[in-house]
Amino acid sequence: MGDVSRLSIHALVDQLMPEQLPAVETALRELVDSVARALASAPPDDEPYTDEDRAAVAEAEESLKTNPPISLEDVLADLGVSPEKWKADLIAERR
Repeated sequence: MGDVSRLSIHALVDQLMPEQLPAVETALRELVDSVARALASAPPDDEPYTDEDRAAVAEAEESLKTNPPISLEDVLADLGVSPEKWKADLIAERR
C-alpha cells in the first residue's frame, strides 16, 4: 500500500461526502478506543432477562427514591483524588 501519512488520510477524508463522515468518525474512534473495539467485537448478549434481573432493577429503582446517587466528584474526594488528576490519568492511560 506504500507509505501512509496523516496528510494522505486527510486528503481522503476531504474527498468524502458529508453523509459519509459519521461512519468514518465511528470507524476511527473504534480504532483509537480499545473499549469500543472490545465492545464492537464482543458477542451479543444472549442471556435472557430474568425475573431475578427484574427484581434487582426494581430494588435499585426503589433505593434511588430514598438514597440519592453519589456523584463522581464525591467518590473521587473520598478516594483523595482530584477530578483533574483523574482526568489526566484517564487520558494518559488511553495513550
